[in-house]
Amino acid sequence: MVKKERAKEKVMVYPYSAQFAPVLRNRELIEQYEITGLVAPYGWGPAGRDAAWADGGEYIGIEVSDSFDEALKVCDAVLLAESIYKLDYSIMRPNIEKAVKAGKNIICTMQLEDELYNNIEKLCIDNNTAIKYYNVLKRPSKISDFRDSLDCTEKRDNHKIYDIETPVLFVAGLAERTNKFQIQLDLRNNLQKLGYKVSQVGSRSYCELMGFHSIPSFMFEPSIPEHKKILLFNWFVKRIECAEKPDIIIIGIPDGIMPLNKSFTGHFGVMGYLISRAVNADALILSVLYNMYNNQYFELLQNSIKYKLGCSITCFNMSNISFDWTTSKEKSKEYYTTIDYRFIDEKIEQYKVLSTPVYNMQNPSSAYDMTNYIIDVLSGYGDIDAI
Repeated sequence: MVKKERAKEKVMVYPYSAQFAPVLRNRELIEQYEITGLVAPYGWGPAGRDAAWADGGEYIGIEVSDSFDEALKVCDAVLLAESIYKLDYSIMRPNIEKAVKAGKNIICTMQLEDELYNNIEKLCIDNNTAIKYYNVLKRPSKISDFRDSLDCTEKRDNHKIYDIETPVLFVAGLAERTNKFQIQLDLRNNLQKLGYKVSQVGSRSYCELMGFHSIPSFMFEPSIPEHKKILLFNWFVKRIECAEKPDIIIIGIPDGIMPLNKSFTGHFGVMGYLISRAVNADALILSVLYNMYNNQYFELLQNSIKYKLGCSITCFNMSNISFDWTTSKEKSKEYYTTIDYRFIDEKIEQYKVLSTPVYNMQNPSSAYDMTNYIIDVLSGYGDIDAI
C-alpha cells in the first residue's frame, strides 16, 4: 500500500513585513505548512502589492492583503510573524481572538511576553484549538541538555573544545539588516537541490519552522559566563555533527559583527566573537549594507575580519538595504532604506576586478553562483566532495 502524503496545514501570515520575506521566498523548505495568505496592517505599505515590495527583491507572485477577515476564510491557522515594525498587541488581539474562535490554530514566530503567550494559550485551550510556538527564546535550555548528550566516541571533558570534522560555513553581516537570513535559506535550498546533506544553525530564533536549528537560547542568557557559552556552543554543534552526519554545516551569526559607530553599536559583534571561538570556520560569507564603496574598502574588511573571526572572507554579498544616517541621527534609532535588487546587480559590476567576489543574493541567479563558488572553494580545500 502506498503511504498517503499528509496534507499541509494552510496558513495565513500576519503581520507580513520584509522580516518574513526570506521565509516566503524559500517556503518550499517548510514541510508542514502551505502559505495561503499574507496580511499587513493598513498603512504599512505592502497591501495590494506583490509580496516582493516589502524586501525589494525579485517578484514573488503573492499579493499582500490588508483584510484579515478575507484571508481567514481560506486558512487553517494564523502564523503570528516576527516583524521589522512593532505592532501593538491591542491591535493584534481582536484578530487573534477572531481567528481562534473561528477554529483556527495559532503558530507563532514572534517573541511574546509570558503574559501575552499565556493569554493566547488559554484562549486556544478554551476554544479547542492549538498553539505552536517556534521561538526558541521562549524555551530556555539547560546546560546539561547539550553537555551530557554528545553522541561521540570521545569521552566528554567539561573544558574541552571538540574538533568539527565537517566543513563549516559562517554567514555574517557587517551590521543588522544585511539579508543574512535570505543568504542562509538560499544556500540551504540550493545545496539540498544539488544533493548535499546540510546541517544548519540559523541566526533567527525560529529556524525549526524551516527544519533546522536556531541559535540556542543559552547564547542569550546573561547568567551564563561567556567562556561557558563558547564551550556550550561547541558541544551543541558537535552534537549536531554526530547525530546528522552532514556534508556541510552552515552557521548564521546573529547581529552585526562590528559597531556602525559610537551611537549605533550593534551589540559590538560579541555573538560573532563567541561563535568564532567555539567553532573554526572553513569559509565565510560577509554581507554588507549598500553604500558607495571603493575597491579598497573590501580589502580593508578582509584584513579586519580575519583577525576578528579567525577566518578569511570567502565572498561578499551586497544587500539591497542602506543605512539612513540622517534619520537615524535625528531620531536616535536605526532606520534603513530598501533598494530595488536590480540596482545592486548594476552596482556590483565594478567589483568584478576584486580577488574576492561580490554577489547579490536577492537575485536568484547570483545566489546560485555564490552557492557554486562556495562548493568550489571547499572542494579545493578537500573539505567537501563534489556530487
